[in-house]
Amino acid sequence: MFKIPELLLISNDVESCRKLSNTLIGQNYKVIQCKKFMELENLQKKMNFDLYIIDLAEDCSKEWKLALKIRESSNNPIIVISHDIENCERLLGYDLANDFVKKPYNIMEVLCRVNILLNKKDSLFKGEQIIVDDIKIDCLKRKVLVREQEVELTQKEFELLYYLLVNSDRVITREELIKEIWKDNFRGNNRTVDTHIKKLRKKIEKYSPKDYINTVWGIGYRVVV
Repeated sequence: MFKIPELLLISNDVESCRKLSNTLIGQNYKVIQCKKFMELENLQKKMNFDLYIIDLAEDCSKEWKLALKIRESSNNPIIVISHDIENCERLLGYDLANDFVKKPYNIMEVLCRVNILLNKKDSLFKGEQIIVDDIKIDCLKRKVLVREQEVELTQKEFELLYYLLVNSDRVITREELIKEIWKDNFRGNNRTVDTHIKKLRKKIEKYSPKDYINTVWGIGYRVVV
């Protein structure tokens, strides 16, 4: 029997919380909202959420407090929405968060990140497109256009490009790509990732002279527009 993923949205921004919650519910997620630490404690005792979203205004110390509390009883994904990128990166470094979104944010980006973390890449709503400069991804049709020219990609190349574009605001390590794209089916080493990226670049550069996928030496890759 299919289980609808249950998300806990922790936010003190009423309007943003409402909009984000409605979008997630529209994509077949069950969303529970809470505003305070005590509410989180009570909800944690009653339910095991599949994913947590923390969206607090300005107070970084509360993000740490909430993340630590969640980690006491759950290893499920945590997304932090914040102005403070350095703080978010520290949370990721201590495994207190799995991903972050910088404010001001696009609800579509949050939805994409939720889908990726819950392995729902194929459940994006009808007609969704990801557009970054000259690159357009039609997630429903699984088509990629560069300057309106269709680019034929393998399944892995498509997933790599999708993941890099959705996370275009940060550096993606090779290890992260292996974990998120290949998962437990990976047979190879870092050079395998490099080879796929090289082929992906070549296909994109056929239609655009821009070097979208930059190598961050010794770490991984990032998309630069």
